[in-house]
Amino acid sequence: MQKANAIHNGVWVAFCNRVGIEDDMHYMGSSLVIDPWGHIQEMANAETDEVLIAEIDLEQNRKVRQNMANAQRPQSGYV
Repeated sequence: MQKANAIHNGVWVAFCNRVGIEDDMHYMGSSLVIDPWGHIQEMANAETDEVLIAEIDLEQNRKVRQNMANAQRPQSGYV
């Protein structure tokens, strides 16, 4: 779902998820940083607490949005 959010909105997504066990609940962990193309750039451990650090390039947002705008324009010769 987070990949779809990144692609649909053309932005980086940082998804934080709890990890470990509390009472009878098991939390999955695996926090993610996803680029505007939907690729996972960083992923936290699923078993232990971890600080996740990712370097992001905000220029990718512009490139993705520009490609989305170009894809929505009708192509000449196809109308």
